[in-house]
Amino acid sequence: TIIELASVYKRLREFEDLINSTESKVEKI
Repeated sequence: TIIELASVYKRLREFEDLINSTESKVEKI
């Protein structure tokens, strides 16, 4: 359903943000 797709998309976005923040931390070290 559309609601399920929205939920999955939101989860993917959060995961992407997590990866980006992790990469930023690694670059600073």
